Order: sequence, then C-alpha cells, then structure tokens
Amino acid sequence: MKLSKIAIACSMAFAALSAQAASTGIPAAPANVVFISGASGVDSYLGSVASNLINVTSYVHDSSNNYRAWYGTTKAAIGTLPAASPLLIVKRSAGGSAMGVGPLARSAAIEVPDWANAAATADVTAGQFTVPVTTAANGLVPDIGVSDVEPKMFTGINSEFGFTSLTSAEQATLTAKGWAQLAEGIVVTKAVADTTVLSTNFIREALDGHYQDWSTADGSASPMVICRRIEGSGTQAAYNSYFSGFPNTQAYNGYGLVLPSVTTDSFGYDGAHAGTTADPMIIDASLGFTVFEGSGSGDVRKCLQAAQNGADVVLTGRNSLKYNLKFSLVGGPSKAIGILSLDSYTSASTAASRAAAVPVNVDGKGYATSNADANGDWNFRFLNGNGTYDVKNQVVTSATSSGIAPSRVNILNSTYDFIVEPTLQYRTAMTGWKVNFYNTMQTLLGNPADMVVGSANNGAPLAYAALPTLYIKSAVAPLNLVGDLTRQGNTTAPLHVKQ
Repeated sequence: MKLSKIAIACSMAFAALSAQAASTGIPAAPANVVFISGASGVDSYLGSVASNLINVTSYVHDSSNNYRAWYGTTKAAIGTLPAASPLLIVKRSAGGSAMGVGPLARSAAIEVPDWANAAATADVTAGQFTVPVTTAANGLVPDIGVSDVEPKMFTGINSEFGFTSLTSAEQATLTAKGWAQLAEGIVVTKAVADTTVLSTNFIREALDGHYQDWSTADGSASPMVICRRIEGSGTQAAYNSYFSGFPNTQAYNGYGLVLPSVTTDSFGYDGAHAGTTADPMIIDASLGFTVFEGSGSGDVRKCLQAAQNGADVVLTGRNSLKYNLKFSLVGGPSKAIGILSLDSYTSASTAASRAAAVPVNVDGKGYATSNADANGDWNFRFLNGNGTYDVKNQVVTSATSSGIAPSRVNILNSTYDFIVEPTLQYRTAMTGWKVNFYNTMQTLLGNPADMVVGSANNGAPLAYAALPTLYIKSAVAPLNLVGDLTRQGNTTAPLHVKQ
C-alpha cells in the first residue's frame, strides 16, 4: 500500500549535500530509538504521529521508501521519557506485514538502515538517500509491529517464504490492537469487459488455480493471469481469508492444501536462471495460465500494467528473486486479476505524472478509474457483479453495473464487506515509555480526521474507515467516518455490531 508523501519541514541543508557520503542529521548511535516494522499502510500517518510527538529536525528515506526515519526532540514527556529528549523513529516496510509479526514475537533482530553512512541522491530536498542496510546480526529487534491483519493470520500459506509459522505460545507473547478499517479491492485489467460479472466464487477458483482461463466468466479461452502478493503479505492474507476461508478452511480431498496458486504453477515458468537482474527467472505468458507473486503492491501494479499493455517487465517476487514476465509474446492485452487494497486508487499526483512530458508512472500504479480512460491499465470493479468504479471520484464509470460498489458509503455501512482491520502489536513484556508511545500511536493513527478527503496525512482516505471500537459514530464530521460494524480483531469473523 502506498499513501501520499509526508509534508514535514526539515531544518537540514539538503541542497549542500554532495553525491558522496552525506550527513542525514541522524547520529550513528541515537540515545532513544523506536523501531517499527511491517506493512506500509501507516507510513504517511507516521508523519503525523512523528510531528505530534517530536520537533522533527530530519526526515529521511531511501529511494524505495522501504525505510523511513524521523529524528528530533520530544515535544512533551512520553511516559518516563522527558520532554526535549532526542528520539529516532524508524519505520521498515521491506517485507510487509509478516515483518511486523514474526521478528517481533521471536525477538529477532532484522536489517535496518545505516543512516550514518548514507549517500545523498538527486532527491535530497525531499530527504531521499541511498542508504546501506545492515545485516540482521547488526540490526535491531522491532519494538512495534504493523500488519494488515492480526498476527494469528500469519500461519501456513500466509507465513513468509522460508519462515515457519508462529506457534500458539509465540502468538501469546504479543498484544495486538486494531487502528482502522481498510477496504480491499476487486481488481482486473481493462481487457476484462465491463459487462463481465465477477463473483466471489469465480475469483476464488481463479486465485486457487482451478479456473485457468476466462471461459467460466465470459465464455472466452483467454488464459488467466494472476498478479498477486507473496506469502507474508497482509493483503494476500486478506484475500486468502475472504475468498477461501483460510486459515479456517478444512482440507477436503486436498483442496485446502493447494490454495492459492504460486509462480511456479505458471505454464510458461522457466526457473533455470539465477533470479538476478542480469539473469531473471522467465515466465512466458503466451503459454497459458500465469501467476506472479510480487514482493510489494508496486510489483502487483506493474504486473497489471504490463499485462494490459502486452509489455515485458522485470519485477521482484518470491525470495527477493527477479522475474521477467514476457507479456509481449501474448500479442495483445491479457485478462488479469490483481491483489490490491483499495488505497491503490489513482491520486492527483499520479494523474499529474501521466500528463507530464514523459508520461511514465514509475510506481506502475496505473489508473483505477474507468475503461473509458485511455491512460488506464486496470480498474476497481463491483463486488459480486459487473461494472467499473472510480474510487477517487466516487462514481460508476461503466454503462451498466450490478453488485456492490467499493464506495465510501458502502464501506462505512459495511455493505461492501471486503474489509480488514490493520493492527499494531508489541511484545506484552515490553515496559517503560515505549508502551506509552504505542498507545499514543494507536490513538493518532485511528483518528477519523485522517479519513477526511484532503487530509495531509492520508493520500487515499476513501479506502479507510475509523474503528467503532475506538470512536463513537455520529452524524457530525469527522465522526461520520466511523464504520458501522467491526470484526473486532478477527479477520475470519463476519462484520458485526461492536460487542
């Protein structure tokens, strides 16, 4: 998930920095550090959290926005940490939701940026640096984890590739609390006609690899293309839960053991390569059923773009390996299903980048508006129906439609129920001022004021609703942006009135 850039004033003289080693304004050994790891959905909100808690003198990030840091002095006491104390807030988004759960429960150190040895880039005015990353042995144990779904969901096929699932005892070491509601999306490329009905049954069977072409949906023999996320992704876990009932699914003749389909299930998969940028794995989409597991949401968006445009693209997938998706060999657009949260809808900055002299969107975000938009590559669709929906402008963009639109009204009243409740977690044994920091962070993140369109802290407010377990809904803004129903920290439970 990606939200808008944070507007924080930095007192650093970035313009004076050279392209060589440069000072970020962050000391090599800060006195007080809060390390937050996991899903990227809170990244822009964290700018508001940081500016509320500290006088920010440095805001820096790497080119991929996988690592961010805010440094300054506390505005007021945070528990036992006095006012005017130096404080570094570090956020790691690399690895997604799973990195906000496993390392936290196991007190395992993971890689963090080495800000003291950063090099300036052309974007230094925005705080961007080329930042070396430490080894895990020299890294830090997260203090706070962030995930799109609660920790218990990261088991079995939701566990990060190469890692074992948390045991019940390890899960019991964590305290997890929701902070908002986030809607997930029904996403397909423009090659899929507006009139095609997309039922939850069809999407489930497609994601699980049981439907390998589009004949069941539209009568065509077009090969199925899936642009999904890797294991450990909270977004992927949300889809596994909603469509396939995992982790509650009981195996029936092996059914529960084969979902969802993975990259190696692709008919055109060629794994006889190193998986590097110079020698990526090959997936020839012209040979039929194709699955790509993207490391991040940006990889999924780029996969969808390439599928629609019939263009080749090299992306990062499972185990950080590189994959060359050969869509050019198809000879035209491919009909693809994407795995994306609703906060991937087109922002004003995306539209501006499309109108630039060189209309290249480096994020691969594409337009999530209508099939009539000549620049659009994929769009959001109705749940259990047909038609396209412009989330940004809250309008139907197809001649006909049925089912449930992913509109703000439908999200707030829970009619559109493809909704998860992202959580923050910490080790229950954690004590001291960091617990105070956690509690304050949860309150600030869940503020319905940040769900208001135009909020400086949220570039995709229409994808969110405030939690009824944190706020009392009323007809007065911004409390009218509190959801009617809740899952109360259980993704597999139906939405219900707060108990």
